[in-house]
Amino acid sequence: MSYTDVAQVANAARSYEILHGRDDDDAERPDKR
Repeated sequence: MSYTDVAQVANAARSYEILHGRDDDDAERPDKR
């Protein structure tokens, strides 16, 4: 596995969290109630 593959997987996971993990994101920012 090359560094590029790892970066792509990490980037995809981050994008997935942004799209589908909004509940966790909001929980970390109480000022965004």
